[in-house]
Amino acid sequence: MNRRDALKAMPLFLGLVGIEWGGLAPARAAAGAGPEFSVSNFGARGDGVSDDSSAFLSALKEAERTNGTVLVPLPALNYRVTKGLQVSPGIQIRGVGGTKRPLIVFEGDVDVCLNLRSNSLVEGLELDGHFPSKTRTSTVLRIFDDGVQVINCVIRRGKTLNVDLQAANCRIVGGEQWDSDGTSIALNGIKAHSNTLSGITFGNNRGFAIWLNDKAHGNLIENNKTKKNGLELCGVTFDCYGNNIVGNSAEGSGDNGISVTGYNNKITKNNCVKNAYHGICLFGERNYCSDNICTSNGQANLSLLTPRSFCGIAVTPNFGGFGRRNVIENNTCTDDQANPTQLYGLKLERHQYRLWKGGLELALDRRYSTDGKNVYRAMGRLASQPVPAGTRPITHTSSTASDGRFDWLWIGSNEMSFDLTPQAWQTGTTVSDGDERASNHALYKAVGSGVCGANAPVHKAGVVSDGGRDWQYIDDFPPNFDAWGNVMRGNRAKGNKISDYGVMSKNRNLIEKV
Repeated sequence: MNRRDALKAMPLFLGLVGIEWGGLAPARAAAGAGPEFSVSNFGARGDGVSDDSSAFLSALKEAERTNGTVLVPLPALNYRVTKGLQVSPGIQIRGVGGTKRPLIVFEGDVDVCLNLRSNSLVEGLELDGHFPSKTRTSTVLRIFDDGVQVINCVIRRGKTLNVDLQAANCRIVGGEQWDSDGTSIALNGIKAHSNTLSGITFGNNRGFAIWLNDKAHGNLIENNKTKKNGLELCGVTFDCYGNNIVGNSAEGSGDNGISVTGYNNKITKNNCVKNAYHGICLFGERNYCSDNICTSNGQANLSLLTPRSFCGIAVTPNFGGFGRRNVIENNTCTDDQANPTQLYGLKLERHQYRLWKGGLELALDRRYSTDGKNVYRAMGRLASQPVPAGTRPITHTSSTASDGRFDWLWIGSNEMSFDLTPQAWQTGTTVSDGDERASNHALYKAVGSGVCGANAPVHKAGVVSDGGRDWQYIDDFPPNFDAWGNVMRGNRAKGNKISDYGVMSKNRNLIEKV
C-alpha cells in the first residue's frame, strides 16, 4: 500500500503528502586541479616516531598556494602528527597505497585533528584520533563548510566524535568508522542538511554510529552497516525532519537498531538484526516506515531476569516525540531463534514521560518531563549522574521557562507540537475542500469549499454543518500522550515470543493484521 492509500484509509494522518525526501543533492566536486605534492618531499618519515606535523603543514600550504593536491604515500609504519591540520577550500588530500590506506596518528592534544573547508576532499586515508592522548574534547574530522567529500577513509578513536558535520551538500562515502569514545558521525544543527552518508561500516563506537541532532534535515543515510556498536546505527532527535534512512544494516547495537524521534522522516528497506532492544523504534510523528526487516531483536533479554517487551518495530512516545500519525506498512518482524528474545513483532505503546515535580532527578538520558498536559525538555548540560530540578512549577505552552534551576523548552501537547499546530476553526474564514480544523478538542475536515458559518463544530460523528460549511468529524485528540493515529497495515510477523502484535495504547490507531 502506498502513502496516499494509507492517508485515505485514515484521514486523521497528517503531513506526509508533498514531502520531498532530502539528502539526494550531489556535493560539488572538489577542485585540486593543480600540481601534486607528496608529504615525503617535505620531510615526512612515516616511521611512527618522528613528528611529521611540519611536513604535512608545508605540503598543505603549498597545495593551497597552487590549488594543488597533497599526496600521502604508504609509510613504513605510520605518520605521527601532533598538530591540527586544515585542508583549505577546494584542496584534495589523497592516500597513495594501492589496496592499503596510509595511517596518520594524531597524537597532539588538539580540539580538531583535521579541519575540512568548503569543497575540499579527503580520500583513501586512515585517520586515528588517538583519544587516549587527549585531555580535552577532540574530534578527528570537523566539517563546518559545504561541499566537503570524504571518500573511502577509515576514521577511528575520536575522543568526542569521529566526524562533526555542521554543513550542507557533503558526502561521506565508503570506508569504516571505529572506536569513537562518543558518537562516530554527528550531523549537528539546522545547517546540516542535504548530506549523504553511504556505504560506511561502523563498529565499537561508544555512542551512536550516526546521530542527527538539533534540526538536521533532508539527509540521506543509506547502505551503512554496523556490528556491535554501543548505541543505534542511526538516532534522530525530536526536532530533525525529512531525512531518508534507507537500506542500512543494523546488527548487534547496544540499544535499538534505528531510533527516530523526529518527524516526516522516511525509514525504508533497513535490516535490523539481533540488536539489544528494538529493531526500529519510532518515538516521533508523521514518519513513514516501510519494507524493513527486523529479526530476533531484544538480545538484552538473554541477560535480564525479567524480560522486557522488546519488539521488531515499536511506537513509543518518549524523548520529545509523540508516537503519532506514523505509517508503518509492509515490514517483516520475526524471531527465528529457538528461544525468542523479540517479544512482539510490532507494538504501539503508552507514553514513557515522567511527571514533573520539584526536585525531580534529571540526567543525560532523563531530561524530558510532563505537567500532564504538555511535554518539556530540560535545557543545558546534564551529566550521567542525576541532579535535582528546581521547585517552581512549569506550565508554559511556548518557548522556555525556568523551574528555578533549569530552563524547560516546551515541545508540545496531546494536540500540537512545536512544528505542527492544527489550525483552529474560525467563523467567517474561507476553507477549501479537505482542509482540517481543530475545534472542541477534536479534528474535523471540510466537505466542500466556502466560508465557515457561525456555529463551531462540536459533533462526535458524521457530517454536520456550521451554518456555512459542512464538517466531517475525524477524531478526538486523546487526553494523553499514548501512541495515537498510527496506520499499521500489510506487515508480516511471526515467531515472536508473546505476540506478533502488541497494542498497549487505548487511543485510536488503524491496525490491519496480515
